[in-house]
Amino acid sequence: MKYIIIAVIFSALLALSHSFSFTTSKVQVNRNNLVMRERKCDITSARKNSKAMSVSKSNRHTHRTQEVNLQTKKLFWTEGNTFVRIRISTKTLKTIQKNGLHATATKYGIDLKKFAISGGVAPKVEEPVSA
Repeated sequence: MKYIIIAVIFSALLALSHSFSFTTSKVQVNRNNLVMRERKCDITSARKNSKAMSVSKSNRHTHRTQEVNLQTKKLFWTEGNTFVRIRISTKTLKTIQKNGLHATATKYGIDLKKFAISGGVAPKVEEPVSA
């Protein structure tokens, strides 16, 4: 009887130690893949405007910043036959739609190989059916 009471008390203490995590945790956070990057466009290097002004109702001017509208996009680079993941501003995205990714990158002197994420195949483009 004495041993049963000791066993019950020991198992209760063991359960409490697990519930309050008195043991060391083996889960580690991998912080090597966390990269803090500057808020700028990868192609044009557009940054925030620090010379903007807020104008109140009494026409008082105070300094404020205008952040750049950055979007992370995965685009297919046809000349490199690969996908690239880049953070670009929406103004640069319009330029890419107009001139193409390769032409825009060469205009600003950017090597797109450092943004490559895979050597995939070109996305399928449906061709119009001629009758």
